[in-house]
Amino acid sequence: MVLGEEAWLPGQPPGNIVRIYWGSKRGYLLTRRQDLGIRAAIDLASGDFDRDGASDLAILSADGKIHLVWAVKSQVLSVEFQRGQIELPGDGVQCITAKDMDGDGAADLVIGTHGSGEVYLVGARVPREWGDVTSHKGFSASHVAVGDLDGDQKPELVLTDFDIGHAAGGEAGAAHESETSVNILLERFRLVGIHGTEHSACQRHGDRRF
Repeated sequence: MVLGEEAWLPGQPPGNIVRIYWGSKRGYLLTRRQDLGIRAAIDLASGDFDRDGASDLAILSADGKIHLVWAVKSQVLSVEFQRGQIELPGDGVQCITAKDMDGDGAADLVIGTHGSGEVYLVGARVPREWGDVTSHKGFSASHVAVGDLDGDQKPELVLTDFDIGHAAGGEAGAAHESETSVNILLERFRLVGIHGTEHSACQRHGDRRF
């Protein structure tokens, strides 16, 4: 999967182009692909959200929406995907990642923001349903990684915020003006299910900032 700019070829759908390359046992061919158009798309993540054994796609757009594309079995290159959408409560969304946060085997969604420092969590519920969006106080993040950092078999969040500086002519890479921060959240997150059930995601140890 590749996330690109707005349509640049005749016949492409409107919006920022998400290009999917179809694989096989022999690998990939550049001609075996399909383009999706998502308005203002800025980041994407893949994971098995419905536990059917195939990777689905979550595309984050700058207007605070998550566009879901569900995997299907098909023998043709042009697939009519089943889609869904999740609306997030705030502004400034910047990145998305997919990881099982509550141990139920389905990949959940973690969304980082810029400015407010809010972290949004959305729990996947089968079949193809989602829990409520929960908001947690954190730090600004241009990338979110999830992993077990302290060996307690529960996930922690690593929030990286990379703000690259620019030269007078607009060129990226003016290192003396760039800012980078890495923050680790060791917190007891709650994923709220579709019927209001709360699911513990990780034990609270407190926050650490580096």
